[in-house]
Amino acid sequence: MRGLRLINYTERLMRLMRDIVSRVPMLSFIDMSDVLVFARAGRSSADGPFATCHCLTLPPSEEG
Repeated sequence: MRGLRLINYTERLMRLMRDIVSRVPMLSFIDMSDVLVFARAGRSSADGPFATCHCLTLPPSEEG
């Protein structure tokens, strides 16, 4: 496996989010230093989405 380059999904996703927030005026209220981002490779054999998003601040009555 020498020479195999792995993708740091968390870093790539954080960079993408920072870029989007900086370019879209309606998202300027988002402070990316307050955003927790973690990512991992999805399972290609799974049914449904490869990735999911979760909000840590939603009340229990709201779907996450």
